[in-house]
Amino acid sequence: MWSSAPDGTDGLAFENVAITLEVKKGVRKTIVSNARGSVGKDGLLAIIGPSGAGKTTLLAALARERVPDAGSRIWRPAGSANFLPQDDRLLPFLTVRETLRFAAELRWDGVDARWNTVEKRDARAEEVLRTLGLGDVGDSRVGSSARILHRRDFCSMAW
Repeated sequence: MWSSAPDGTDGLAFENVAITLEVKKGVRKTIVSNARGSVGKDGLLAIIGPSGAGKTTLLAALARERVPDAGSRIWRPAGSANFLPQDDRLLPFLTVRETLRFAAELRWDGVDARWNTVEKRDARAEEVLRTLGLGDVGDSRVGSSARILHRRDFCSMAW
């Protein structure tokens, strides 16, 4: 399901993606059915549709945050796609610096040599902290900083 694209292209491709969820105890509903598409390297993929159509659910599957149904085929080479969720997923008990370091650990795919040591990932987190102009609040808790810190402050992280 998570193998390289059959034509060897660098980018994201998916076909026959289906996602069925339990909407209440004992009741399952297919949220996404027969979704397919592709986007090349450095491309942008937009998924549009009405509220409740399954856009976020599909994106979560493409980002490996949700497991699609059997038979779904997704080709996503390491480092080829990123996903910014619509809800904040910052832990309020961590500092801004700890949040960036935690994100670096989660993002490392175990392959990319640019980030293959904790020291390299920590250095990248510090670089992102400076780039975003958050150095003055780096040791503040995400939930307690006088400056409002939401996902928009972290969305430009280029790991």
